[in-house]
Parts: sequence; C-alpha cells; structure tokens
Amino acid sequence: MYRFGERSKKNLITICDPIQEIANEVLKTIDLSCQSGERGKEEQNMMYDSGASKLKYPNSSHNKFYNDDIELGVMAGDFVPCPTYWGSIAELVRMREEFNYQAGKLGYKLKPMIIFSDGTGDYPHIEIDL
Repeated sequence: MYRFGERSKKNLITICDPIQEIANEVLKTIDLSCQSGERGKEEQNMMYDSGASKLKYPNSSHNKFYNDDIELGVMAGDFVPCPTYWGSIAELVRMREEFNYQAGKLGYKLKPMIIFSDGTGDYPHIEIDL
C-alpha cells in the first residue's frame, strides 16, 4: 500500500473530511501526492493574478467554505499520481476515474472536471459536490 509523504499530509489535513476519506481509498491503488489544499488570501489572489485560478479569495473551492456560519472546510484539493509525467494524460485520467469510483462507493459525488477555455482539463482538481 502507498503512503502520503509529509507535504501531502500537511496539504490533505486542510481539506474537508469526505475528500480526505476518498483520497485515502484511492491511495490503496494509486500512488498519489496532494499538491494543494487550503489556500489563504495571499496565495489565492496570487493564483488568480497569474491566471492559474479564475476566482479571487474567498470564492475558490480551495478557500474555507461556510454554510450558516458553520465551517465546512476546503471543498477541493489538487492531486497527482506519482511519479507524474505531465506529457501523459492517461495517468491523470486513470486517477480521476479512481477518485470518482471511490467517491461513489463511499456515497459521495465529485464535481465534474473543470475545462479551461483552451480545452484542456484541470485533471488534478478534485472537488466534492455537496
């Protein structure tokens, strides 16, 4: 069985419990890295300014989400299979399929993959659909 590294663990604990639960199930079959979890105001706005995100703080799913003043946590994380070969989409597709499969087994639903204006997909972005 695979294990998350220290950086991945640090990122993972900032994400809502359902995503953590799903990621831990995926990790049983695919070696993963959690590249990103919660983003603070400065980091989120920097991602927006660079074009890497379409939303400013606090509107990203990487920012803490509240419902009726109850903190629900961060609704998304960015994951990649290890090792990551950015020229090959097949492993990213397989990872997303496994996330969707495990989410369904656990009774959760994930949001569909974000497609950018140039037609490419945000394969690493895994977001819970409440």
